[in-house]
Amino acid sequence: MGHRRVTLPFWLVLVGASAIIGGEALCILGPLRYERVIHVACHAILYAGLALSGLGAVLHWSRRDAP
Repeated sequence: MGHRRVTLPFWLVLVGASAIIGGEALCILGPLRYERVIHVACHAILYAGLALSGLGAVLHWSRRDAP
């Protein structure tokens, strides 16, 4: 069995998924004393994770279609 090399799209999706989970966890478990700041920060992390995951998926599928 051959060893597959881990590529950039894989890491982008992995980091993006981690940011999505972390952003949601911060929204749910963040301190209530700083609710407004936490709300903005957790959504910024969440949307950055979505963007990274989307970019990783686009790169993965664009490389697959190339000859």
